[in-house]
Amino acid sequence: MVCWVATPPGQEHRAYLKDLALSLRFDITENWIFKVEGHKMRGGAIMLNSDGNTAFYSSSFGVNGQIEGPSYTKDWELYTAKVSYSF
Repeated sequence: MVCWVATPPGQEHRAYLKDLALSLRFDITENWIFKVEGHKMRGGAIMLNSDGNTAFYSSSFGVNGQIEGPSYTKDWELYTAKVSYSF
């Protein structure tokens, strides 16, 4: 397991996260609520490496001067929808 002190080359966007969100709520009835959200994000500070998304980076240690670590896309989007019933 590798713990990065600084972000690997080309992955500087892992140090921050900027989120622009839009949310819409529809009250179908007094008890039923439908909600949709859209997020346009830049950065990857909260991302976890649970999907095996790895890349090789040059390093002063490791095999052949390279080390394997997580790699994340700089710009990404998230869309959600929810239906709630309140009683």
